[in-house]
Amino acid sequence: MLVHSPTIYDDICPGNIFLDTTVFINCSDSSEFLEFIKSLSDKDCLLWTIPSVKFEFARYANTINEYNEFINFIKDLGVTVFNRIEEIVLDKSDAFTVALNKAQSNNKKRMSYTDAVLCSLAFKHRSSAGYIMTSNHNDIPPALYDRKEIITFEISGHIRNEALYQLSESKLSTILNNL
Repeated sequence: MLVHSPTIYDDICPGNIFLDTTVFINCSDSSEFLEFIKSLSDKDCLLWTIPSVKFEFARYANTINEYNEFINFIKDLGVTVFNRIEEIVLDKSDAFTVALNKAQSNNKKRMSYTDAVLCSLAFKHRSSAGYIMTSNHNDIPPALYDRKEIITFEISGHIRNEALYQLSESKLSTILNNL
């Protein structure tokens, strides 16, 4: 059984949702979650990811055919892969990068490249309802992002939680004012 707030579509659609690797892994293991992701597109949400997520998802392929299946799985979901990440992320984002590092400083683990890029894309698309979807809840700094929705489902008897995170303008402003 998949559970989410009854107003999730009204709350986030239309919007830009940046998908982490966990979304594709969970879609491949749960037809119910897969149908939910497809329904987001039907409700005018745009689904995006980045090359490093595509690589993380396909990296366990043992044959060319298996690799192509992983890549086609992403394409078949209607997900657009940003290709020129550095141009998008690095353009006029010095202050945000410093704020992101500051927000993450309480975490003992440094933020990965993939998570930093996803956070940067949500920052760049904040005026058009930009969200990050992941089940790696410790990777998105709560000092900068609000958890807006939780989607709960079961895979082989284990509960999984994917969440949607959105940049908080007030948290960003507070961090930037203290730099």
